[in-house]
Amino acid sequence: MNPVSKLLPLMLMMITSSFCLVFSHQAYSTDDIHQFDNPSQKSLYLELVDQLRCPKCQNQNIADSDANVAKDLRAKVHKLVMQGKSKTEVVDFMVERYGYFVYYKPPVTPGTLVLWLLPIGFMLSTVLFIWFKAKRSQVNFATEHWNDEQEQKLNSLIERVESSQLFAPLPTEKEISTDDVTAKPTTEHKA
Repeated sequence: MNPVSKLLPLMLMMITSSFCLVFSHQAYSTDDIHQFDNPSQKSLYLELVDQLRCPKCQNQNIADSDANVAKDLRAKVHKLVMQGKSKTEVVDFMVERYGYFVYYKPPVTPGTLVLWLLPIGFMLSTVLFIWFKAKRSQVNFATEHWNDEQEQKLNSLIERVESSQLFAPLPTEKEISTDDVTAKPTTEHKA
């Protein structure tokens, strides 16, 4: 068998795979190419696709997203711009269809006000609660006076505690012998 005939299938396979590699990028690089009647339509389109959020990609605008829904939204924005719709009309159309999530700058509504003001109100109420609790727990020493009767009661309580030997003074180091420390504890119990 001829050595060239052995290499021929390998060479054909390498040529075919390199041909596929060279021309395969064109299948993925088909960007949306839209034609506009004037530059203002193009700038409006670019502004809108930059400000509208892809419903699938969560935090990516439809200009940067490769999702199918983003491609459909870009085509719809192009169609609406070509029909002469204004920015607010296109945004209203998209919000009506996909909700406020699709627009990066949602309008202020009672629902969004609650979302913004509720945490602030919670923080203020917490600070006020802590402040009032701290103020209530403080003892006002200006209105309370320490009188002689209270001083006598305190001294008599101190004398009773000291005389009852409940709190006997601890022995000093000199009073503790080393024999007491090294002695083994006894296991005898008195009945």
